Amino acid sequence: MSVRKAYTVILILLISVADAKILVSMPELKGIAERISGEEVESLIGSQIDPHYASIGYQDLKKIEDAEIVLLANSQLIEFESKVKQVCGGKCLDFEDYNATLQDFPGIGENPHAYWLLPRNALNIALALKNRLVEMHPERAGEFEKNYQDFKKAIKFAEKDAEKIASKVRDYSFVAMDPHAAYAVSALGLNVSLAFPEDVTPSAEELARLGQLRNCVLVLAEYQEGTKLEEIANQISEEYKCGMAKVRVISDLNFETLLIANAVSLSNPSFAESENNLPLYLLSFIAVAEALGMVVLWRSKRRT
Repeated sequence: MSVRKAYTVILILLISVADAKILVSMPELKGIAERISGEEVESLIGSQIDPHYASIGYQDLKKIEDAEIVLLANSQLIEFESKVKQVCGGKCLDFEDYNATLQDFPGIGENPHAYWLLPRNALNIALALKNRLVEMHPERAGEFEKNYQDFKKAIKFAEKDAEKIASKVRDYSFVAMDPHAAYAVSALGLNVSLAFPEDVTPSAEELARLGQLRNCVLVLAEYQEGTKLEEIANQISEEYKCGMAKVRVISDLNFETLLIANAVSLSNPSFAESENNLPLYLLSFIAVAEALGMVVLWRSKRRT
């Protein structure tokens, strides 16, 4: 075979296994896209940015134009995503493509915020992406199907361990300080007794309900640390003797690790110092000890 023919064959092979250029709107979709595509994926915003306050610039527009697929969370709800969709058009996969399950929570009703934290919704996003990739790169259909099945198994494995970690606080009453934190709690099979609407100060009636809750724990998203919402949560915690816990909603962690991390956090709520809370401290200590053991075991299983 001549050198020229050899180069031609190599070029044909490279084209046949061409990369699927995927762009995602936010970090929590990045891990899903990388697991299914088997390639590196870029996110338009970082993990410490509230997507509701994000914007896109000229460089982002160029990335959108160059991408084959753009993965969105919900362009009807998130303003910067609506602008992304105007550019990407048919290249976008969006909320309506995922057949996502939206849950009702006391205080807010049906909740569209951070729905991707539910394992079944993460799998639906992965399935929609897998199907689109197979359409665009049929020569890699087997690879994408295997990646999806591996992801499905990994989520079920992590979900089981995460729920075991959180089992010690199964009888706690978790209160989501805004809608984004609610799915982080329910994803672990824990009870969301109340959720507050987004950007709305809890009313006197809602606060009165806290006094009736047993083992109340207020839940914030990590990116809300240092905000007015955390200040309000601290005041409520002190007045109503509620615990505090922070969960990851926007994160660079892969989905399985995110489940485990949130389980550890929710199983170890912090309570204000009080003699009356001694049993809660002991329960938290036991839960953390078991959680740490589960994380070590989980990581060791992941390596095998």
